Formats: sequence, C-alpha cells, structure tokens
Amino acid sequence: MILRPYDISGETERAEWSTPREALAAERSGVIRLMPPTMSILIELTDLGSVDGCDQSREGPADRAVLPKVVETSHGWQFRYPRVAAGPS
Repeated sequence: MILRPYDISGETERAEWSTPREALAAERSGVIRLMPPTMSILIELTDLGSVDGCDQSREGPADRAVLPKVVETSHGWQFRYPRVAAGPS
C-alpha cells in the first residue's frame, strides 16, 4: 500500500512527504512557503538528526519559546531562527 499525503484542513496548497532538511531547502529556494511554527519545528528536527535523536531528547518544542528575529536581506524581510540545543535543560 502506498500512502499519499493529502490536506483536509484547507491550510495548504499542496501536501507531500519530505525530510525536514528537504522541506527547509525547498523553503529557502522559494519552492514552498512555511509558516513560522512549522519552520521552527523542522529546524529542531533537522538538528536532532534522527528518530533516535528525537527519542533521546527530553525537552519538547512546547517546553520553550522560539523567538525568531526578523532581518532584512537582499530577498526582502525574512525570519531567522535560533538554534536550540536538544536535550534536558
């Protein structure tokens, strides 16, 4: 059986499977747009590196505030997200 992603919420224009790293690269290149909460979670997942890394992390994303900075770039205004160390605080 092949599972195909689809959106029933109406919050997206399209749905597809990708790794966190692939989704972030697609956002950086302008192929897709991500909302700030999604971007933050994908950065954290990329930094954890694997499912085992996620399992070993004791501190979940809801445990802390993520405060991106808004910076002006040659491509306009963009969010810059801090890297958050994984693991117990």
